[in-house]
Amino acid sequence: GYQISRNYWNQGFATELGKAGLDFGFNQWKLKRIHAFVVPGHHASIQVLQKLGFHLLDGSFMIEGEPPIEMYGIDPE
Repeated sequence: GYQISRNYWNQGFATELGKAGLDFGFNQWKLKRIHAFVVPGHHASIQVLQKLGFHLLDGSFMIEGEPPIEMYGIDPE
């Protein structure tokens, strides 16, 4: 997860952090897929995931007392 102060939004930091995380996950840990979870309607977070190449996976799920969550996934290129 990440949280960035509003003062630093729209400067590409989340995308760059995501790229570094994907690189580490796929190249160092040799992961086969990486998942990301987002609350529907968090458009900025969804846009970052889409820029990174994630795609929405079928279905959403709920944790008791929490809003619905959508799951995105990406495979190594």
